[in-house]
Amino acid sequence: MNEPTNNLQHDNRNRAGKNAPSKRRALATALLACTALLAAAPAEADENWTGANGTNWFDPGNWSTGVPGSSDTVFINPAGAARPVILSGGPAQPIAHMYVGFINNGDLTIRDGAILTNSGNGGVGYPGTDGIVTVTGQGSQWTTLGGVLVGAQGNGVLRILNGAKGSANYVIVGMVASSTLGEVLVD
Repeated sequence: MNEPTNNLQHDNRNRAGKNAPSKRRALATALLACTALLAAAPAEADENWTGANGTNWFDPGNWSTGVPGSSDTVFINPAGAARPVILSGGPAQPIAHMYVGFINNGDLTIRDGAILTNSGNGGVGYPGTDGIVTVTGQGSQWTTLGGVLVGAQGNGVLRILNGAKGSANYVIVGMVASSTLGEVLVD
């Protein structure tokens, strides 16, 4: 009687063992992607939101060196400054990467048919911070050609509301469960 049970246990271990390398590869790939997202840090050539003139994304006075362009990595960490809003009036110029709530809490609103595209990665909520991105209204869209990390040892919230759209190559929600809140709401 013991023999079939032992064979069954042996078979299960063999099946788990055969799948283990592919599971380890998938986990390693996910960890490398997360590491790439976390490795970015603000540099002098990057665009940092200051909010000095209000909430208008297109106002050069709201940025450290001017409105971001296609080779810029954008950091939105206003620390008490006005929060950026992208309104209709055509798409914002494409950017390279965008991180909301990287050093300080940050939030961004894309609304009224506005479109933001970044060619690299995006992140919302990094260690010790809160990050919120809200995309709302028909025609409004955030497109990330890389990946989006929502809640990377911080609290990240991504809201896609009222007919808005969002797209990314991949999305990781809540990187470290014990210290992270990652939330994606699509309504």
